[in-house]
Amino acid sequence: MKNMIGEALNEEIKRTQKENKPMKDISRVIVETNEDHPKVLAVITNDSFEMASGLQIREKPVYPDK
Repeated sequence: MKNMIGEALNEEIKRTQKENKPMKDISRVIVETNEDHPKVLAVITNDSFEMASGLQIREKPVYPDK
Protein backbone atom coordinates (compact mmCIF):
# COMPACT_ATOMS: atom_id res chain seq x y z
CA MET A 1 0.00 0.00 0.00
CA LYS A 2 2.75 2.47 0.97
CA ASN A 3 4.59 1.85 -2.32
CA MET A 4 1.38 2.47 -4.31
CA ILE A 5 0.93 5.81 -2.55
CA GLY A 6 4.53 6.77 -3.32
CA GLU A 7 4.07 5.80 -6.97
CA ALA A 8 0.86 7.85 -7.20
CA LEU A 9 2.61 10.88 -5.71
CA ASN A 10 5.57 10.49 -8.08
CA GLU A 11 3.14 10.35 -11.01
CA GLU A 12 1.47 13.53 -9.75
CA ILE A 13 4.85 15.26 -9.55
CA LYS A 14 5.57 14.23 -13.15
CA ARG A 15 2.10 15.31 -14.31
CA THR A 16 2.44 18.78 -12.78
CA GLN A 17 6.15 19.32 -13.55
CA LYS A 18 5.48 21.90 -16.27
CA GLU A 19 2.60 23.60 -14.44
CA ASN A 20 3.40 27.30 -14.30
CA LYS A 21 0.08 28.83 -13.28
CA PRO A 22 0.13 30.36 -9.78
CA MET A 23 -2.45 29.20 -7.29
CA LYS A 24 -5.02 31.87 -6.53
CA ASP A 25 -7.93 32.28 -4.16
CA ILE A 26 -6.07 30.18 -1.58
CA SER A 27 -4.65 31.81 1.54
CA ARG A 28 -2.99 28.68 2.97
CA VAL A 29 -2.67 24.92 2.62
CA ILE A 30 -2.71 22.65 5.66
CA VAL A 31 -1.34 19.13 5.12
CA GLU A 32 -2.50 16.62 7.70
CA THR A 33 -2.93 12.91 8.26
CA ASN A 34 -6.22 11.18 7.49
CA GLU A 35 -7.07 9.93 10.99
CA ASP A 36 -9.86 10.39 13.53
CA HIS A 37 -7.61 12.94 15.24
CA PRO A 38 -5.55 14.35 12.34
CA LYS A 39 -1.97 15.44 12.91
CA VAL A 40 -0.87 18.57 11.09
CA LEU A 41 2.19 17.85 8.94
CA ALA A 42 2.65 21.25 7.31
CA VAL A 43 1.13 24.71 6.99
CA ILE A 44 1.97 26.49 3.73
CA THR A 45 1.19 30.12 2.91
CA ASN A 46 2.13 32.29 -0.03
CA ASP A 47 5.36 33.43 1.59
CA SER A 48 6.20 30.90 4.30
CA PHE A 49 5.82 27.34 5.54
CA GLU A 50 6.20 25.33 8.72
CA MET A 51 6.37 21.55 8.78
CA ALA A 52 6.71 18.58 11.06
CA SER A 53 10.12 17.11 11.73
CA GLY A 54 11.29 14.63 9.12
CA LEU A 55 9.49 16.27 6.18
CA GLN A 56 10.73 18.57 3.46
CA ILE A 57 9.00 20.94 1.07
CA ARG A 58 10.17 21.71 -2.44
CA GLU A 59 8.98 24.97 -3.96
CA LYS A 60 8.55 25.63 -7.66
CA PRO A 61 8.61 29.28 -8.72
CA VAL A 62 6.23 30.73 -11.29
CA TYR A 63 8.29 31.71 -14.31
CA PRO A 64 7.37 34.69 -16.47
CA ASP A 65 5.79 33.87 -19.82
CA LYS A 66 8.36 33.53 -22.56
